[in-house]
Amino acid sequence: NQIFSFRKKIFHQRIAQDNIEKNTNIMTTIYINNDFDPKKQKIIGNPKVSIIILTNYKRPDLLHNCLKSIANSSYENFEIIILENCSQIFPIEKIKTFISESIPFKHVFLKDRFNYSKFINTAAKKADGEYLLFLNDDTEVIANDWLEAMLVCAQKKEVGVVGAKLLYPNGTIQHAGIFLKNNEVGSEHFGRFYPGNSDSFDGIMKKVHTCDAVTFACAMVKKDVFERFGGLNEDLKILCNDVDFCLRISKTGYRIIFTPFALLCHLEAMSRQ
Repeated sequence: NQIFSFRKKIFHQRIAQDNIEKNTNIMTTIYINNDFDPKKQKIIGNPKVSIIILTNYKRPDLLHNCLKSIANSSYENFEIIILENCSQIFPIEKIKTFISESIPFKHVFLKDRFNYSKFINTAAKKADGEYLLFLNDDTEVIANDWLEAMLVCAQKKEVGVVGAKLLYPNGTIQHAGIFLKNNEVGSEHFGRFYPGNSDSFDGIMKKVHTCDAVTFACAMVKKDVFERFGGLNEDLKILCNDVDFCLRISKTGYRIIFTPFALLCHLEAMSRQ
């Protein structure tokens, strides 16, 4: 495996590639994990994945399209858990029409005021899978083998969380991993607004690599790891809960991994509108 060191400034300022060496900010190490290519590695066993989707159902079309895209997944051993706090009656029977009868389905309702962390933690307790897959309802699966791509990484004992490559509807990158800003509070999505097939930064956005965090708009974690670390911090009700979780577990030695082989479209925050 190759090891690349990039200066952190390039992760939160979109600068020309030929200017990278001119930056003198603190360096971060990115490990390029060629061994995690799903075309070269096989999944061990047939572990069950619990796909957890939160929705307020204000945009029914978003959830419908998300579920229809999941139905085309090549990996078959998964269940779908939908947790909602819809102010109106949630049309369970209609929702089931978008889910194959062979796929286990659970519906969870919480009347509480929206708290993403609390809702995720509640849904995780209902999961039967060895692996939890957190998914926004404003995403659509592009690569049918997305679950295999994430499982290949998540099954490695040193891996804590696996994130996917997310594209905007126009094909540009929305997420290729998250890195902390240098000398600032906050974090930035690496590669944002670059073309989806960009070869910038030595083609790292096309390779499995480590990062500081990944977005839980689409992220996989072993259930036992999620439980051991107490799930998401419920004091962080909407933002930064995913980054916080990644940082907490990485401090104990777990790696946070981004895989470009799990490819989805993300409308980003559309379901909040």
